[in-house]
Amino acid sequence: MDKLNDLLKEYSQDITVGDLDSLKVLRGFIKWLVENDKIDRKEFEKKLDDNEVIIEWDMNTRDLGIIAYKELLMLLAIQDEPIRFLCEILK
Repeated sequence: MDKLNDLLKEYSQDITVGDLDSLKVLRGFIKWLVENDKIDRKEFEKKLDDNEVIIEWDMNTRDLGIIAYKELLMLLAIQDEPIRFLCEILK
């Protein structure tokens, strides 16, 4: 949770974990995490496998790209504990 709080501060001084209930805030934050290489790629891929989600992107690409952004939003939406899930895949 500390990692998440630190990243929220880096993203914006005005956002807290409680604000992630807002889809508008969450989308922007998740997109920022992906674009700024804050997601642990190996852990993200493991979670995709655990949830039997299949995506295709060039594994040689440095960033996860827009496909991964949408997949991450989808994975968060189906989690019982989305904040815990997000904390598990942060770098």
